[in-house]
Amino acid sequence: MHHPLLIPLLFAFFITPTQMVQQMLRNTVVDLPLVELAGETGDEPPAPVALKYDRAKDEVTLTVAQTPSVMSKEGVTPWLRLFFLPPVAKDADPAEPLMARLSKLGINTEKKVLSTTGPGGELILIIGKERADEDAPHLALYRSGMLPFRLSYGETTVTFGEYHKSVLPLAFPGTVEIREPARTVRYRFLRNEYR
Repeated sequence: MHHPLLIPLLFAFFITPTQMVQQMLRNTVVDLPLVELAGETGDEPPAPVALKYDRAKDEVTLTVAQTPSVMSKEGVTPWLRLFFLPPVAKDADPAEPLMARLSKLGINTEKKVLSTTGPGGELILIIGKERADEDAPHLALYRSGMLPFRLSYGETTVTFGEYHKSVLPLAFPGTVEIREPARTVRYRFLRNEYR
């Protein structure tokens, strides 16, 4: 009889950071020419939020309370890049440009660690650290699905959750919290039954 943690621990020991990102992208990247999501801020009262990704232009438009912010190519905010990737050549690995982007954020893409720092002690795989308590830029993925849990770089930490309640279930988070020194921003992209 095997201990229940043995298989995840062995998996975490052998999977590389590149394989982690490849698996994440298989789950998060929606291969449509146009992706549109509606949500709201976590403010009281909430303001409407619209997110649109035009894959051909590699352009994201984030509209909060009728004020659009357009980002394209290298200007796409790092947390959005985890979900919206431009097309790559058929024989190219889509993880390579994202791994390069993570490196530019200061994340050491050679380091990894398994942790229980997820909600309720859920297993988390972390790229960019060798110890869970290490203070370093990182990308943390939920072990059970390889979806982004947290992206931390510079003075910014973005936490993702409630994928099962999302308007784009199991591919895009239902909740996003962006913490910076001067402010915290919350977005909710929840289906109507969870609002």
